[in-house]
Amino acid sequence: MWRKARTVTPLQILTTARTILVLAQVLILALSFVYARRLLGLLPAFLGFLLIAFDPFHIALTRLLHLDGLLSNLVLVSLLAFIAYLRQRRRLDLVLSGLAAGLGWLTKTPALFLIPAVGLLALAEVWPRSPRDDLQHMVNVRLLPSRQELWSQFQPVLAWHALAALVFTVLWPSMWVQPIQTLSNLFNGALSVAEQGHNSAVFFNGQVIADGN
Repeated sequence: MWRKARTVTPLQILTTARTILVLAQVLILALSFVYARRLLGLLPAFLGFLLIAFDPFHIALTRLLHLDGLLSNLVLVSLLAFIAYLRQRRRLDLVLSGLAAGLGWLTKTPALFLIPAVGLLALAEVWPRSPRDDLQHMVNVRLLPSRQELWSQFQPVLAWHALAALVFTVLWPSMWVQPIQTLSNLFNGALSVAEQGHNSAVFFNGQVIADGN
């Protein structure tokens, strides 16, 4: 005897999708807070995340079926986890940062800014720092890190990129069959939107703007 199919309304689908999105972002922000507390201490981390929690723009975007809020939260946890790795050298931090980066790339293309960001953070860790600014001391300080220091620092960066790329590829089936075409469409679409803007209607300042511009 066949069971009668349950009717699911579009509103129920939207409600479920929004609930999942909100719960996922709560978990991401909780993990971000843990890293911020490790890096900054309890009080600065608490005050910073209090500002995030009550920011109207962040509240609005994280409660809609929209990707900008998710994007910003993934970028935040990826950067915090990578900085924590640079400070304490825990492999789990590097893995979590790479996973978040890969998910961020899958969410929206602006997350690709993480690629140069982690490289610059790693370089900053090995760049010689002078505790004094006088000219005589600067003459005696090595101006550039050694090749060995650079290589030891950028090995984790390469591993981070490999892990993020693996997540990006495994979770996007289109990359399994047409990776070059998929990436080409991705970047061409992003450039097109950046040049032309959004043409769909938007609601802003109490008015509906038909062309979105």
